[in-house]
Amino acid sequence: MHIELNTDQVDPFHILTSTRMVLKDAELVSINTNALPALGKVLEEIMPAMKTRYIGTNKEQDVASAAQKAFILNTLNFCFWAEQNAPIWTIEWPKGKIHRGGVYALMAALDRAEADGYPIYNATYLSHLSLRDARSIWRSETSASIPLLHERVKNLREAGRVLSRLANGNFLNVIESINHDAIDLTRALIKNFPSFNDTTQFNGKRVYFYKRAQICAHSIALLSSLFPKLALHNTEQLTAFADYRLPQVYRHFDILHLHKKLADTVDTYQLILQDSREEIEIRSATIWVAELLRQYFGGTYTVRDIDFASWLLSQKIKNDMLPHIRVYTICY
Repeated sequence: MHIELNTDQVDPFHILTSTRMVLKDAELVSINTNALPALGKVLEEIMPAMKTRYIGTNKEQDVASAAQKAFILNTLNFCFWAEQNAPIWTIEWPKGKIHRGGVYALMAALDRAEADGYPIYNATYLSHLSLRDARSIWRSETSASIPLLHERVKNLREAGRVLSRLANGNFLNVIESINHDAIDLTRALIKNFPSFNDTTQFNGKRVYFYKRAQICAHSIALLSSLFPKLALHNTEQLTAFADYRLPQVYRHFDILHLHKKLADTVDTYQLILQDSREEIEIRSATIWVAELLRQYFGGTYTVRDIDFASWLLSQKIKNDMLPHIRVYTICY
């Protein structure tokens, strides 16, 4: 890549630094900075409405329950897509409301599980979650199972065990133990819950993404509009949450360019391997497109604002875009 990737942003997890190293040696992706303004204009229109959006909680919950639900949701927040021409995992809840894949289907499944009597947010229960219960909790209206079922069970068992040992089963205690700091909360997730430790190797060097750990901190911070006790400091230091929807949006707006062979792979719904050059370059470019958008806005919006707005946009235009990347992973 031939553009300068500089920033004045604090980089506590070396995400910007390590992904910049990837992009300096990139062979398969490039960033078109001339296309930033077109997307910036669209995102600015989304920002005001975004202030009242939260994914996954309602006003009737108490603060501890809200924090617990946000944590469990992000323990499971990955890989909802279906392979080409395959049925998609689908939830009907409440009756008559259909959710075809994605985080909304995940939330509906968790709500249904509560209604069915499963103590899905109880750490002791989760530490011994059975495969039988898991299959019932995530049962689909179609023949499709939720992707990576066994990995989700493993994540929840880990979450239950660690939460019971460190925080008396209550994620609010984790938040309070780190003095409501978004960076320390992210660090606590990475340190104590191995499933949140989202890193890889590129040309012999470590690259950091921490998508689910950061988005968990983001989710908690969003809840502060309902529960002031969940306010977090230093959220402006979070980077983009590199998933499969953001690069799809950035490509749609001609910012992210994939070289022909990789573009053909993505556009024909072929799988990309986790930790491959293809995946690492796309995720690294995603991090930097969001950072370049922050710079384009002159610091008016944080990267987490830009990420959330980009994701909301992806939900509105997903049928108009080229396919997203397909990687079987618990990272996103």
